[in-house]
Amino acid sequence: MSLWAFGSNAHGQLGVGTGDDAHVPTRSIFQDAHGSTIEPIPVSISGGANHSVIVTSRGEVFSSGRNDVGQIGLAESEDRLVFTRVKGIDGAVGVSCGWDHTAVLTGSGEVYVFGSNKYGQLGVGAPVSSTHQPTKVPGLPGNVKKVACGMRFTMVVTEDGEVWAWGSNRHGEVGLVAKSAAGIIFDPVRVPINAVDVACGQYHTVYLNTDGVLVCCGRNRHGQLSGTDKTITSNQIPATKDGAVRTIFAGWSFSGFLDTYSGTVTGWGRNDHAQLAIPPASICASPTRSTCLTNVQQIACGSEHALGLDATGTCYAWGWNEHGNCGVGNTADVLEPRAIVMSAPVTLVGCGYGHSIIFTQPAVQ
Repeated sequence: MSLWAFGSNAHGQLGVGTGDDAHVPTRSIFQDAHGSTIEPIPVSISGGANHSVIVTSRGEVFSSGRNDVGQIGLAESEDRLVFTRVKGIDGAVGVSCGWDHTAVLTGSGEVYVFGSNKYGQLGVGAPVSSTHQPTKVPGLPGNVKKVACGMRFTMVVTEDGEVWAWGSNRHGEVGLVAKSAAGIIFDPVRVPINAVDVACGQYHTVYLNTDGVLVCCGRNRHGQLSGTDKTITSNQIPATKDGAVRTIFAGWSFSGFLDTYSGTVTGWGRNDHAQLAIPPASICASPTRSTCLTNVQQIACGSEHALGLDATGTCYAWGWNEHGNCGVGNTADVLEPRAIVMSAPVTLVGCGYGHSIIFTQPAVQ
């Protein structure tokens, strides 16, 4: 069992012990409180601009990378080049990272945050500019089942389908709520929509509502809400049939979903780096299915690249690759999905904005 990372690494976000970019999967290092190397089993992976956070099967949280505003949840401001245990959170089950903030979900439905709060993205009130310590978000119902971070905002969905949001709302990205004068929401607010899933991009959000309809909010400069009207701040995309959407996803300026039955990938929005797994073009204004991918079980998005994991344990990468974040040994854009060669099946994938992380486990005989 091993965690592997590749791509941008200027602040050690790959957790491999150096600050050099990696163009192929490179084994990450975990250290316990005593400095001993350990091998935990990740269950959730996320990354921001220059940091990464992992939740393990034991409910522990590990982080690496930049920590100038506390985005890896450690008291010191220094970068960490290996994955280090974050104290103050027990029973974690999920994580999502923004540009320089992190939100961790616990099994009891609580949300803990750390990092920058310049744009209200922590949801802990205006006086707090940042925090290095995991801090519980106040004012939430306590039964949160999903957390998702955009670049400078945070969304959660509860077991009852309620949606709560906070952070930057300059482009209407947190949903159907009134924008403040500064475009910032410092405390959690209820969004008037019922949803079962949510995904966040740079300046937009995608919801899957309880009727199976995709609701997109925020900026539409690159068609990420679907359509060519750049002035809209909300749009709806009907699902093709009941239960058709397995999961939704969002990169910085693109959106999409996995089909429940075929595991195919459908996307729309910015596509100049082939980030939709279709031939490159500046914008794909309507939902378009990739013909290159089937039986995909998981998908993870960086800023302008993505990973897809199929049922055989093969991980595919495509899109922008300036830092080697597609893991194929070079820095040329990957214009169609390409398998990442690994010696064992991949079971979990995650992305930062310019880097990628995958977990492999030996096949059961």
